[in-house]
Amino acid sequence: MEKNDYTHIVGVQPDHPDRTVPLDKMLTYAVENKYDDFFTVNKDGSRNGSVRIMKSEHVSSGFVSRRVGSMFDLCTNIHSEEDLKRAEKISKRK
Repeated sequence: MEKNDYTHIVGVQPDHPDRTVPLDKMLTYAVENKYDDFFTVNKDGSRNGSVRIMKSEHVSSGFVSRRVGSMFDLCTNIHSEEDLKRAEKISKRK
């Protein structure tokens, strides 16, 4: 992180394999809207942990910005074998 040759840090959770929004689209949206912190949400607006994108300067400094954005991403959070089977079915339909 000391080189500062990047602008954002992206966290992608592997337990959400059936994301409905491509990562490139999320990155473009977060950068174009100048969000310092961006995350995906469920239908009810709660964070689902699928993807989080933060400006690297805020991660390295420890400061949190008020410029926060989100995007709806219908995906399965896998915690059980049943969740995994549901995600597999959804992925096969795509």
